[in-house]
Amino acid sequence: MKYIVVDTNKVFSALLGNNKSFFKILFNSQYHFIAPNSIIKELSNHKQRIYESSTLSAKKIKRLLELIFFNIVVLNDISQEAKNEATKFCVDKDPDDIPFVALAIEYNALYWTGDKKIKAHLESKGFYNFFYEDLPDEDEICEKIKNKIKGSPFVREVKLDSKHLIIQYIFDFQEKKKKSSIKEDDYNYYFGTGKQVDKIMIGEPIRILKDWQNIHKVSLTLPFEGKFHEVTIERKDIYNYFNSNLFALKDDNDKWVKFVDKYVYKINNKQRDNFIKEFVKIVKH
Repeated sequence: MKYIVVDTNKVFSALLGNNKSFFKILFNSQYHFIAPNSIIKELSNHKQRIYESSTLSAKKIKRLLELIFFNIVVLNDISQEAKNEATKFCVDKDPDDIPFVALAIEYNALYWTGDKKIKAHLESKGFYNFFYEDLPDEDEICEKIKNKIKGSPFVREVKLDSKHLIIQYIFDFQEKKKKSSIKEDDYNYYFGTGKQVDKIMIGEPIRILKDWQNIHKVSLTLPFEGKFHEVTIERKDIYNYFNSNLFALKDDNDKWVKFVDKYVYKINNKQRDNFIKEFVKIVKH
């Protein structure tokens, strides 16, 4: 059974009456919910604000708190090793986040938080173990990605292996010819014009990481004209190489459009060329 570390902000939101799905998940017996003892102090510090801002009565808030901590086990002991590792992940951020991240490390747990800024910061440091609500199962995720990806008629396989998405395009047109009415000229034109292969290698892994927060890494292989184009990119690479926040790109479509215009579609694109040199491996076959 999986451990889930519950952040204070999730409890806070529930007590304000803003997060009904919280209780549906909390009462799900397939998870063990845990939190560091600092959650009690944080809630106590905001007690007055909760009572003043909540849409719920004081009596209801008290009852909900009892239910919440009947289902969340508060833990005091966290190893120094886990604290040290968490401190590295949380550098330059609120030190109050450290016990929650440390607990997630200690128990190999998923961190359930509504704070997108701390998520973005942790991802930039390589911490990806977050709990996400209402995600489809892996087969459905792969099917959705396969249907949306550029050049989807020429994709052989999309599979998800422990948060690592692997995409394999067909080896060559002869592989597709047996199963489709698409002509070879169409295949060659699609991949052979407008730097399409390069656009796919940079644009699709980033878009997938933006759209699917539970995917930590994308590997994509696209054979064309006797060469294997291979790329593997992690979430932290987006932050560190592009200095871009995946959550901001997901939430603000204008930012995403400007991003892809700059790095993917722009003609004579030095930024795209530099990315290809940094991340894409090209092997003759």
